[in-house]
Amino acid sequence: MNKKKSRKMESAQDPSINPDLGSWKNDIEDLTKVADLMNDQSSTPIILSDELLYALDAIFTSEDINFLLKMGGGKMTEKELRDKVDLSEKNFKKIFKQVLEKGLVVELPNDDGGLVYSIITIAPGWFEISFMDGEMTPEKKLFARRVNVFYRTMMDYGDEEFMNNMIRELGPNHAIYSIEPGFSIEPQTPTTTKKIEVGESLKGPENVVYPTNTILNVFKNLNEEETIGVGTCYCRHQRRLLGDTCQVDMPYETCISLGSAADHLIKYNFAREISKEKAMELVKDLQKKGAVHIVGKTIPIKDLELKLDVDIICNCCWDCCGLFGNYNRGIFPFVLKSFYLAKVAKEEACIGCGTCVDFCPLQSITLNDEGKAQIDESKCCGCGQCAYQCPQNIIEMVPLEREVFLPKLDMSECRIKPEQDPSFVQFKDKEAKESKEDQYDTDRQTLLEVMDEVREKFNEEDAKKAFAGWNKIMQFYFTDLDEYWYFEIVDGVPGPKKQGKVEDPEIQYTMTSGVFVKLMRGELSSAKALRKRLVKVKASIRDLLKMRKIS
Repeated sequence: MNKKKSRKMESAQDPSINPDLGSWKNDIEDLTKVADLMNDQSSTPIILSDELLYALDAIFTSEDINFLLKMGGGKMTEKELRDKVDLSEKNFKKIFKQVLEKGLVVELPNDDGGLVYSIITIAPGWFEISFMDGEMTPEKKLFARRVNVFYRTMMDYGDEEFMNNMIRELGPNHAIYSIEPGFSIEPQTPTTTKKIEVGESLKGPENVVYPTNTILNVFKNLNEEETIGVGTCYCRHQRRLLGDTCQVDMPYETCISLGSAADHLIKYNFAREISKEKAMELVKDLQKKGAVHIVGKTIPIKDLELKLDVDIICNCCWDCCGLFGNYNRGIFPFVLKSFYLAKVAKEEACIGCGTCVDFCPLQSITLNDEGKAQIDESKCCGCGQCAYQCPQNIIEMVPLEREVFLPKLDMSECRIKPEQDPSFVQFKDKEAKESKEDQYDTDRQTLLEVMDEVREKFNEEDAKKAFAGWNKIMQFYFTDLDEYWYFEIVDGVPGPKKQGKVEDPEIQYTMTSGVFVKLMRGELSSAKALRKRLVKVKASIRDLLKMRKIS
């Protein structure tokens, strides 16, 4: 067993990192290769860590892994897939059915009306689909716990600047579609606008223009032949598997899929078909409970063009949602595209009831010293819940297309504190117990030798493919030596190492020389180094993923 594989196994079995003790089912290096393949398909790749791989290990079998590695990346017909995996007819049918029903492979419509298949992305993608079937099996409970451990380690994944920059760089892959501006629970007397309940029919010759990016408009523009499905909310179900109930008592079957995404999810038992009318009734009921409507693509495979711009409608709550909930727990920053901004239109009519405060998913509303509602516009996501729930009808939604980015919360700012969260896993710092070897000591000569080793790794076959066309400067600042070293990469080929400081390089690492040696020789994982604040990185997530080829 090589050092890298051994390190990963020990990391995941360490109770200070993962409470689910036990050996790995699968070969860790093969799991890593599959995770790389899944990432390669994604428009929003995710950094791999021991804890992420250990979560995959809960569900993947060796058959799944071997099939996916032979399948490789890209979209292909069933015949092309059969030729690539080279299995007997019996085994092909068995494993092909298995990976489809697990959501590891997705079925997509082709331009010629046929079907093609692709390995799914990790997240968004497989994490979500795998929970949509609503299963409560021991395997799914184990997977849910390990996913939660992965999320929890992300709380300490590098410094706040690193995490904020990483999420900001990836940008929003979902958008918030508001409740229709002017909607209210009880219809009010119209003034200059017509107030319409979700699903209400329009009568008479009156011309009404529906706002473009509102949730009702998705159904309004949907052709009658398009399939609609509903499945279990994957975020809420994952919390349920952890023994954590929804704090706003939102139902579980709330995830609405559309078009070819719905066809796939229904065919493989992740959802069931419903009518457009039933879907709109469901949306209306969920709005009353406080649901925020997030829309996007079920399968964010890069370069994938499907008929519908939106094929998934998530009806989210502020505590369970992977976006809102993890932001409110201080795990991730928050980023989404929004099309509306809430404004208090009649402050004098505010009675200070606090309803808007309770329903705001991002704590962007407070009551001022006079007991009146005030909205922090920089934190408003434009969901429309405040306007919808307000008993005085004093909040209006103003059209404003923008990207909403909120930095990772400090623990003192979190809406959900660790002591309020039954699924919280406290990770312990074992550094005081580490041996001298684990203090990452080295000498200057070894450092310079390892820098040359790093340059040589660029010449390996996998690295040549990964770094082809790369033109970047990679710089290292070694804090114990107070020295800067760098090399310039031209078309994927690094030049000689040079001492000195380059201003604003594309990639910069700050660490001790000992940490550098351990990282580059595979004796320390980048995830652990970031989590323990042993290294500071300035680089794009896509560059960081490539860098795994040489470490």
